[in-house]
Amino acid sequence: MKKYILASKSPRRIELLEDFGIKATSMPADIIENTPIIDDYISTVMHLALKKAMAIYKYGNVEGYNVIIGSDTVVYNDKILGKPNSKDEAYNMIKSYSGKCHIVATGIAVIDIDKDIKYVSYDETKVYVKDLSEEDIMEYINTDEPYDKAGGYAIQRIFGKYIDGYEGRYTNVMGLPKKKLLEMINNTL
Repeated sequence: MKKYILASKSPRRIELLEDFGIKATSMPADIIENTPIIDDYISTVMHLALKKAMAIYKYGNVEGYNVIIGSDTVVYNDKILGKPNSKDEAYNMIKSYSGKCHIVATGIAVIDIDKDIKYVSYDETKVYVKDLSEEDIMEYINTDEPYDKAGGYAIQRIFGKYIDGYEGRYTNVMGLPKKKLLEMINNTL
């Protein structure tokens, strides 16, 4: 039985892995989450996912483990939206995609420690947001939810009531696309 490391402290990702049937040990990667030279959302999420996994691979205690999983999620709406650092940033993010469609992209890196093989991919989902009133936005940004999530929201939490629909994988919007990850683990390792 393979032993997994998740290069993240995200409780959502640990829960998702458990839902997928994978028990993983959380080992947060101590990295600076800067964007690559090619500044597009696909390159960014793949670069950051691999950077997280490689930090654990190189500097973590991986003895006794077989697989490292790194992941990173961004919201893209004409530009990459990270995690808001203030109410103003959260307001501007939410306002920017109110009544519109945006993309949620998640990069995934899987490192087979035993074979010293690294795999990187990504998944994306189009998310449609209802047209929000000023009151809706203010009510939402006055919660704790927006401030530790890419794009300032979690589809499975409070903000879910403002989602009109999506095209793609729901688990991708949560931060770890099940189908893509399981394909990478089952087909390449």
